[in-house]
Amino acid sequence: MKLFGKLVLCGTAVAVAALSGCESAPPVELSAPAPAAVPAAIPAKTVSVKLPTEALPVSVLAVSGKNILVKGDATYRLSHDSGKTWVRAAFPCLNPDGCNPDTSWRFGRVVGGVLANYSADVNRIDAYSLVTNAVVGSSYTVPADLTVVDLAGGLVLLTNSSTGTFVLHSLLDGTDRPMAVPAGSVNHRVLDDGSVLAGETGAGTTWVRIAPDGSTSTVFSSGSGTGDVLVSGNLASFRLSAGAKKPGTYCVVNVLTAAKSCHAGAARSDFQYALGSTGLLVNRYSARTQQLYWLAYSGGKLGKPKRVATVTAWDFDDHYGVENAKPLVATWTDATTSLLRPKGDGVTRITLGWATRPVYPADLALGASTIVGAVDTHSTSLTWTRSLSSTKIGSQKRLGVNGRVAASGSRIALAERDSGRIRFFNAGRLVGKANQPEASAGYTFSGGYLLSRPACRLAPPTEDDDCDSAAALYTATGAPRKTPTVTEDISGQFRVVRGGDGSIKSRTLVVSNFVRSGQPSFTVDLPDAGTDGYYTDVRLWGDWIGATQHLSGGTVHPVVANVRTGAVLVGPDSARLLDLGAGIAVSALPHSTTLQVWQFTTGATQTVAAASTVVAVDGTRVAYLKGGKVVVATFAG
Repeated sequence: MKLFGKLVLCGTAVAVAALSGCESAPPVELSAPAPAAVPAAIPAKTVSVKLPTEALPVSVLAVSGKNILVKGDATYRLSHDSGKTWVRAAFPCLNPDGCNPDTSWRFGRVVGGVLANYSADVNRIDAYSLVTNAVVGSSYTVPADLTVVDLAGGLVLLTNSSTGTFVLHSLLDGTDRPMAVPAGSVNHRVLDDGSVLAGETGAGTTWVRIAPDGSTSTVFSSGSGTGDVLVSGNLASFRLSAGAKKPGTYCVVNVLTAAKSCHAGAARSDFQYALGSTGLLVNRYSARTQQLYWLAYSGGKLGKPKRVATVTAWDFDDHYGVENAKPLVATWTDATTSLLRPKGDGVTRITLGWATRPVYPADLALGASTIVGAVDTHSTSLTWTRSLSSTKIGSQKRLGVNGRVAASGSRIALAERDSGRIRFFNAGRLVGKANQPEASAGYTFSGGYLLSRPACRLAPPTEDDDCDSAAALYTATGAPRKTPTVTEDISGQFRVVRGGDGSIKSRTLVVSNFVRSGQPSFTVDLPDAGTDGYYTDVRLWGDWIGATQHLSGGTVHPVVANVRTGAVLVGPDSARLLDLGAGIAVSALPHSTTLQVWQFTTGATQTVAAASTVVAVDGTRVAYLKGGKVVVATFAG
């Protein structure tokens, strides 16, 4: 690592001299030159090693006859033959950050092989056919005054909370049909034929079917409270409360004829998982296992619950769409992912041979001859070390429980997630411990010091501009040292501190020596980012400061400034700075895991289609994840 060492910061130059005869320099205003065409930055050396694998957790999204749609990580797969073979699903991707649904997504119930999905991120609904593996109908942007109530097939039920009115929109033909619902109804489900099931919740519940012509008929009524209603075809299922000591009762009702059949459940703690055309699957939850019970439905009669499986890890995304089939449960061990389908008093198991994934670390760090990783997945939670040379990466050795990691030379720091302690190692030997701060965005281990960076310096910021969480500084054995709360990063004995008001809007950065007192500091003002602009991800390496510039229009750029010459350089592409090294800056391109390695002293760049934005930089070496491997590439700095 190149350090300032005994450099003295004077004016716009750094003099290698004795600590005398130097006055504090005024702030230097940096101007950004226009980007020019750039050559490719090709790594001089690359070494890699294959990572362990684990079973991939899978969620079932919809089942229609022999057609099954599932999601594993950010990948959708479709089977047309009940799980024997699988293809990539052409499922619409609405999320600008990638096809990995989170709580802002909502999936409907499958009807006629069609499934609707709504993304709150872009406020749009699309319909997808499991039969043809294609988007069908037309996209629908939800008006600002309407709220999505339910989705079934190509139909969307919306309401205007101000007026209390309802409308049924068809994604397939684009029509809108006003709906009148009973006063006091708070639960609404779209049925296959375009009618709506409306009901109350709590005691004295009554459920009414509103036909397409507006006529109404009572489908179900109970003096006991009902939970969520599940719908499949012309069937609806209800769970009736039975008090604190007895199992509840399940009732399956034909919504067209109002014929019902009820049976006691398996236990007080069970609940509805999924309803199919031939029965109801319920789950009995316990501390360590999930017990699955099947209540067969045939000839209008609901059978008693029969336990069909006990699993320890499974897909908990209940209430997905099932039609003309039995429900499926996705379950996994550390090594195998399967789909379970009720069959008699047991289950049919469909093993998903494709459902494996590399155990990618969530954090990386590079030392002189080691690489450190932290892993936290459903199958494992640990930190590990591997030896590192110019020709190979060694085997994995467990370091401890999961947490954040940092490295410098032969030193390693492990900030344990659960214990709240930081453990310090030197050459593999534990040399110290410390309490970690409450909020940290990561750690820099440089020379003989460890810095915990404030969590509110993340990009994009997750807290207000005042940055209430503070930086913390430690020696290599865990002894705390005082440092300004707005310290952004360290390099050897030097730190970079946010000047001005200390907020992310401040573009003033101050570099000083925190070990040798009395040395003058050096102040740099980064280019103006506009009225709503700001800077995050500030890093320090040798003579260079790096940061992510967030412009008023929303564009982001990596920016580096040389404290010795006053030069400032702006990255050639829109990207967010991840880490800074000796003449290289590693950034992530927007809404992707593609990395950009920028040799800012020459202007050369190289993009890498990585598996994640988890990286580590040490000097001219860059560690990243790709293709089930951890890769360490050495660039010219």
